[in-house]
Amino acid sequence: LTIAEAAGSTGSYSIGNGQLHVDGTILIGANGAGTMTVGAGAVVTTNFLDVGFFGTTGNGTLNVNGGAITVANNLVVGNPLGNVGTVNHSAGSIQVNDTFFGVGIDQGTYKMTGAGASLVVVNSVYVGNAGGTGLFEQSAGSVQVGGSLVVGQAAGAVGTYTTSGGTTTVTGAVVLAANPGATGTLNVSGGALSAASMTVNAGGTLNYSGG
Repeated sequence: LTIAEAAGSTGSYSIGNGQLHVDGTILIGANGAGTMTVGAGAVVTTNFLDVGFFGTTGNGTLNVNGGAITVANNLVVGNPLGNVGTVNHSAGSIQVNDTFFGVGIDQGTYKMTGAGASLVVVNSVYVGNAGGTGLFEQSAGSVQVGGSLVVGQAAGAVGTYTTSGGTTTVTGAVVLAANPGATGTLNVSGGALSAASMTVNAGGTLNYSGG
């Protein structure tokens, strides 16, 4: 399922009640400006979910206002070559069952704002990945990470993870600026964040004011 495939195109897809199953990939904003909205009562399953992907001009937005999304493999927000991806998560659940969750392989933003919002990632979360810019903002809801939370992964990557409410639970480590040349910032002003360990490398910054 591709929403806004051609450069300069716009497209939107909304699902409230009912089910959507895609064996391959859901592409939101492949080259154009695409929006997908998932509401209460919706059940969406797919192998891959890419928000802002494929060409050099993609701009994708995923609005999750309820329902349940299950991704068997990757969820990527803002893939390479100039694409922009945004996820607005106010309610409902997203579960990523396999490889990784990437915010900002190019430019990606994930905003979690609702107390009923839930994100579960079986493996690791990367914010600011492969030289891109990534921003994750959580003011409510629940984030569970089965692997590590890496903020600023590769050289040139800029990652920022900000939590002011809700809970973030990381089974593995929190790593800020994983590799030389990466920049990773963790801002904690509220909520609860727990992890097995934390590593702040050169290029990494932890700002803690509460929570």
